[in-house]
Amino acid sequence: MDSDLLLDAARDGPEAFADALSDDGDARHELATALRDRAESDPAAVANALAGLAPLLDDDRDSTRLLAAKTYLAVAEADPEAVPTGPLEDALDDEFYYVRARAVQALGRVARASGEVDPSLLARLLNGLELEREESRERYAGALADCALADPSALRTLVPDIAEALDDDSAVVRYHLTTALAAVARVEPARVAVVTDALEACLGDEEPYVAGRAAEALGDAGVAVDMDAVAVAEDDADGDADDEALAFRDERVAVATGDTEGRDLPAVAEGHDAAAAAVATPDDPVDPALPPGHPGGLGGPGDPA
Repeated sequence: MDSDLLLDAARDGPEAFADALSDDGDARHELATALRDRAESDPAAVANALAGLAPLLDDDRDSTRLLAAKTYLAVAEADPEAVPTGPLEDALDDEFYYVRARAVQALGRVARASGEVDPSLLARLLNGLELEREESRERYAGALADCALADPSALRTLVPDIAEALDDDSAVVRYHLTTALAAVARVEPARVAVVTDALEACLGDEEPYVAGRAAEALGDAGVAVDMDAVAVAEDDADGDADDEALAFRDERVAVATGDTEGRDLPAVAEGHDAAAAAVATPDDPVDPALPPGHPGGLGGPGDPA
């Protein structure tokens, strides 16, 4: 299938695109792969066709729907204002957890760029933190951090729920959630002070980025930072962490403890993307469409990815 011709059809809307799609599942999968690759290399070429690509998010094949979700995400990371949210909101009910995760990740990017946060999305994100698998929880937490950076006041009533998830096994989840709380603490410090215990527990986190964000949130909430807990974090992390991670933590601890000469921290959003990338779990390098162990992945039964 010619991806350029199909993109032209998609620009005429989802019905025109659906009419132009092949009935063959392998052909649709090949098209979805080409569109994902195009969106990652040249997102502007796909941006004005996204609304029409929605039928691929309803494909029978898991891997095709995942590739479509990755197409939306690639554009959302480059030009979030060009992304239609309707197809992504529908994808939140997808039966495949990886599709749901990419959809929430893209919606988080859109929210962060627009500064507008949908309360129903926040409810879905909190629910996902409780029910989704780890690979998906990391993306749900990332979308929650994006929402907090967009409009921290929108999360003020959710602080206790976010704090409950700070004991997640994934350092990625913990980093994003402490980032969300740090953002809220800048504008609603009293709300964050209520969850002091949960944040203090994070001061001893083996991931310096998590410990740093926890110190930042506590400092902005007006809570004295427990230096004994920070010392534990230093002993546990210094041997393995890189210099940037340690500098990130130490700067925030210093400001939170008053061990500076009137120096303020940068905006929470500043440096967030770099820190998130440093903590992030990379995609599976063998099969970029499906997670390891999925029955449709390489080397397994079912549809090839």
